[in-house]
Amino acid sequence: MAVVSRVPWRRWLRPADQPPANPVKAEAWHRRAIAADPARTTSMVELADLLWKRSDTAEAEIWFRRAVEAGHDYAMDRLGDLYLSRGDKVHAEAWFRRAVEAGNNSAMCSLGDLLLSRGDEVSAEAWFRRAVEAGNDFAMCSLGDLHLSRGAHDEAEHWFRCATEADNDYAMYKLGDLLLSRGDEVSAEAWFRRAVEAGNDFAMCSLGDLHLSRGDDDEAEHWFRRAAEADNDYAMYKLGDFLCDHGETNEAERWFRRAAEAGNDSAMCSLGDLLCDRGATVEAEVWLRRAAEADNDYAKCLLGDLLRDRGATVEAEIWLRRAAEADNDYAKCLLGDLLRDRGATVEAEIWLRRAAEADNDYAKCLLGSLLRDRGATDEAEIWLRRAAEADNSFAMYVLGGLLRDRGATDEAEHWLRRSDQVDDDDTMRRLRGTLRNDGVRPLRDLHTEGDLHPAG
Repeated sequence: MAVVSRVPWRRWLRPADQPPANPVKAEAWHRRAIAADPARTTSMVELADLLWKRSDTAEAEIWFRRAVEAGHDYAMDRLGDLYLSRGDKVHAEAWFRRAVEAGNNSAMCSLGDLLLSRGDEVSAEAWFRRAVEAGNDFAMCSLGDLHLSRGAHDEAEHWFRCATEADNDYAMYKLGDLLLSRGDEVSAEAWFRRAVEAGNDFAMCSLGDLHLSRGDDDEAEHWFRRAAEADNDYAMYKLGDFLCDHGETNEAERWFRRAAEAGNDSAMCSLGDLLCDRGATVEAEVWLRRAAEADNDYAKCLLGDLLRDRGATVEAEIWLRRAAEADNDYAKCLLGDLLRDRGATVEAEIWLRRAAEADNDYAKCLLGSLLRDRGATDEAEIWLRRAAEADNSFAMYVLGGLLRDRGATDEAEHWLRRSDQVDDDDTMRRLRGTLRNDGVRPLRDLHTEGDLHPAG
């Protein structure tokens, strides 16, 4: 878990007390400050945060505890965060409650977050409101997020706007996001820019996405790079994806690796996909497993696909089922294809229908082929036409073959000519080969066409 600090209490330090921006120099500065004044709890907490950021949680805990012993209530909140990052919710809650009892309003927000993660919305909201009453603008954001999750957009907007009045850059970013979802690009961009000016790197990503949607690739890349260079792992992933789409796969790999090593499961997935494209399947599997184990449904699909390629169909089916049951349409398509391969055509049809009804063109094609093979050519044609009319070249090819078999040679020739595949009667082999990334068409191409939807 990344280091999270809800209260930017450095606002309250005098300029002369500010440590250097460079982390190495800042660490040395805080150590000297503590040596000169052993009661300087502010430096103890900042030093602990720096140590945590570089993954030295053991020493970070020591300094948090020293600050607690010296009466620093915010250190109690940070100790709770540290335990939470280790998955220890029991001790985390204990420290949050201690901090609350000491009057720390940030801990009220932390406690609310913890309760919300357990599904206790009522208690969480109560703590957020207490923190708001104590003047905590991050709790206003939490209330905004809570109302947003409930679909109460007007109430969410109210709380985000309240927090922006306290110059909360996260609220500016979230307000921009909310306005963008309503189609108000002009206002959204204005709030993203205000958040960026306040140093919010997620708003930089949003500006990148906004410019990308307008076709302004240069400006999009500029914002993705700025956020990535600010160590935002999501931006690293987005920049890698952007570079991949522009053929810069070597630089893309470097950004995917940085983001993956920082724990971003979407980047792990994209890195695995890129390595698959290059034939480095051993390392690809490592990253895809890590992403799949982090519950990334797209990674489960790619991992299942990779395992199937090498004959490990039992494990492949396990991963594909997990993703399909999580409502991933691409997984339904791959699972249906795998089941058909082993002769389980009844269940295969169920999964392919679900994916086809969710508008997955490859599923329509596979479903049409399955129906054709069992003699249901009229329904097969319906599904194949839907996919072909959506410009799916494989559906054009299969439809052309079906029409040719029926003697409708003129229309068959039309669809076969439109298909970008050479004449090959073994259509299902081609379809499976494509879906399994045999080099005819990379999986990444399916993703960019909108057939695949990675998580996170």
